[in-house]
Formats: sequence, C-alpha cells, structure tokens
Amino acid sequence: MASHTARIYDPKDPRFNALWAILSNGQIGVEIFFVISGFLITTLLMREWDQSGTISLRDFYMRRAFRILPPYYVFLLAILVAMRLQWISIGNREWLSSLLFFWNYLPSSNSWWLGHTWSLCVEEQFYILWPLALISLGRRGARTLALWIFALSPLFRIGSYFAMPGFREKLTFFLSTHADALMAGCLLALCGSEPWFARLWSRTGKEVLAFAGAAFIFVVSPTLFSCFHFVYQMTLGYTLEVICICLILLWSVKNPERGVWRALNWKPVVYVGVLSYSMYLWQQPLVRYRGTWFTSVPYNILLISSLAAVSYYLIERPALKARKRFQHIELKKQELQFATPGDS
Repeated sequence: MASHTARIYDPKDPRFNALWAILSNGQIGVEIFFVISGFLITTLLMREWDQSGTISLRDFYMRRAFRILPPYYVFLLAILVAMRLQWISIGNREWLSSLLFFWNYLPSSNSWWLGHTWSLCVEEQFYILWPLALISLGRRGARTLALWIFALSPLFRIGSYFAMPGFREKLTFFLSTHADALMAGCLLALCGSEPWFARLWSRTGKEVLAFAGAAFIFVVSPTLFSCFHFVYQMTLGYTLEVICICLILLWSVKNPERGVWRALNWKPVVYVGVLSYSMYLWQQPLVRYRGTWFTSVPYNILLISSLAAVSYYLIERPALKARKRFQHIELKKQELQFATPGDS
C-alpha cells in the first residue's frame, strides 16, 4: 500500500533513486507472499498425504475456491458496476481476463484498476499446476522438479525477454518470472522435515544469516535495482531475494522464543494479516488519483482498512463457515460410503 501510494518505483521516473527504491519496495511483499504460499500449500498437501495416503484434488480446489473467490468476485462486481456507470475506463476483455485469472498474460491489459490482480493470477496458476505435479511425481520427484525450476528461473526470465519482445513490459507479471519464489517455499516444505536438512540448518549461523538476509532484501537489493534496474532484477535479483526470504522464514519459524516471532504473532499484527487479503483487493482503486480527499493519506488507508473489514466479516467469514459445512458434509458422505452394514 505504501509503495502504490508513493508510486515512484519506476526506474524511468526522474525522481526514482536508491532512497525511493528502498521506501517504495512493494514488490518484496509480493515475493514474501509467494514464498510463504509455496511453503504453506505444500505443507498442507504433504500433511494430507501422510495422514490419508493421497491428495484429494477436488477437496483442495474446493477449499481454495471458498477462500479466494467470494471476496474477489465481489470486488470485480464493484469494478464492473463502476465500468457501466462510466466512473472508470476498463475494457470488457481486460475485466474478463481478471475474472478468469489470466490478466498477467494478456498483452493489452495495463489498467491500474485491475493491475494488482496479476499476483492473484500467478497464485491461481500455481494452485492448478503444483498439486498435479505432487501427485504425479511423488515427494522425491516433486522436490527434484522444484529444485530444477528454482535453479533455472533466471534463465527462464532472460529467455522470455529475448523470445517474447512484445511481452517485455509484462514479464514481471508472469508465473515463470516468480517460479523461483514459489518453488523455494515448496522446497522448504518438502525438505524441512528431512534429517539431513535439520543437520545442515543446525550447523549454520542462523541468526546472522537471517539478519543479513533482511538487510539485503530491504536495503541492498532495492539499491542495486536503483542502479541496474531490470538487468539486475530479472537475472539474479529475484532469486537472491528469495534465498534471503527463505532464511528469514526458517529462522522465524524455528525460533518461537525470539522477539521476531512474538512481534509477528502480536494480536494487532495478526489482525492485519486476517484482513490482508481484502486489503490487497481494495487498495488499488484508492491510491489511483491525487487531489481527492479519500485517495490521500491517511484517509485512503482508513477507507481501505474499513472496506477490508466489511469484506472480511460479511463475505470472507461466511464463505469460510460454508467451507467448513461443506467439508463436514463430505466427511459424513465418506463415512457412510465406507460403513459396513452392521455399523450403527
């Protein structure tokens, strides 16, 4: 939100410099999100596999649908109403591409109003592909695949730049551009419980690495981006940031007694996390223009937070309750299906 409000993160902007790169480094939030997403999704899928011996794609996609779609489609409905009232200018094709999660691959999609949906498109594309890879390849095969994708991601980005010149302005929105972030999280989940990984982690200077990683992603990396722009970011920049994010994530998870853990689990911070999805959805339109009071700091922050709270309590929470009821009904169906005639 701070990055979008500042809107000085384009190297072509004459005001852009190292300080602005550090202060408006919103893309690092997206990278952190992708790493955590790969880690959590894979952890949950592996837990289901260990407990039941399989992964139910139907249940997985149904859980994701209940979680993601209701607030997202309400937001898109509001955008559609604004389009029809001619308050904003968006093409039908662009709106439809956001609805169907391929905005990030539509060459003509460049509207600010729906621009943030690129990251949700990447996430949904990951949801479609990764569970299939896990089931098809197994734990070891999926780990090998994730490692290769992670290692080759810089080459994917460079190859895409030269192979698809018409997409160069949108390369940062591609799934392949951020595959190393997603796969790094997946690798953490797949390797985290392995004895060799525990031994390796125990021998490292964990705290030093975590703080060095934080310094790199929040200060050094944006400074390098301000100097070398997308030549740095699209080659090794993203990958180096992802490695540092993984170090911080591991250290935070494995050191619950530390202040960082307590800060991340402080109730106000957790509450922001609870509202974060709806905040993500609604923030974009309210940092678009200057000169109107409701798009100026701090009023836009208060309005975004209020809309997010309304979205969470009126849309997200009911959808999550409906998901629980659905899961309960499905569980009962399975129990009846496998019950013997003598069961009561």
